[in-house]
Amino acid sequence: MKSKIKRLLAVLLASTLASSCAAQPPQIAHMEATQFEQEHDEMIYPHAIVDIYPSRNAPHEVIVHKDSGGTADLICLNHNCTESTGQIKGSKSLPDDSYQFVQTDDPKIAVVRDVEGTRLIGYTVSDGSVDSKFFETLDKAHSYEHKGDNVKLAGKIILVTLLVGVIVVGAAALAASDANTNTVTTSCSSFGNSTTCTTR
Repeated sequence: MKSKIKRLLAVLLASTLASSCAAQPPQIAHMEATQFEQEHDEMIYPHAIVDIYPSRNAPHEVIVHKDSGGTADLICLNHNCTESTGQIKGSKSLPDDSYQFVQTDDPKIAVVRDVEGTRLIGYTVSDGSVDSKFFETLDKAHSYEHKGDNVKLAGKIILVTLLVGVIVVGAAALAASDANTNTVTTSCSSFGNSTTCTTR
């Protein structure tokens, strides 16, 4: 009986944790150089492919191909590509043009300037994949980035509470089954002049 309850607890715990992990990391492939294309890493997201030349460890150029038809072709201006310049086409948030992007100290927010870097255009906020939203002010970018934080926190608290509840109920059931294995129960019933007792 103990092993059945332990297995049930393990399955409940595993399925709860698995269902709480929504974001999937991209599939990554290293593409060797061919006569048509240079060596690069390819990151495959659900709605886009990102080609990083020559590799993720030493980026020089990043090309994003969205399923919707949008593209971004960016040249890295430093060794870790936190500063880049390039052309955006088919974006829902920025008009087709050339821009400069500079990552802020917040890894989800980048400053967007004109290609020369002289005029501030706004800010982009990344959602952790290849999608991002554009905002004209830093305050709006920060607000969007933290949008839903209270709901996420409440969800985590509920998840932890449920997990603790499942563990407590499972432990109580396990303790009850252990207590019942050493208990003798006798029940009797009478009918007329006859009494029948059953012991378990």
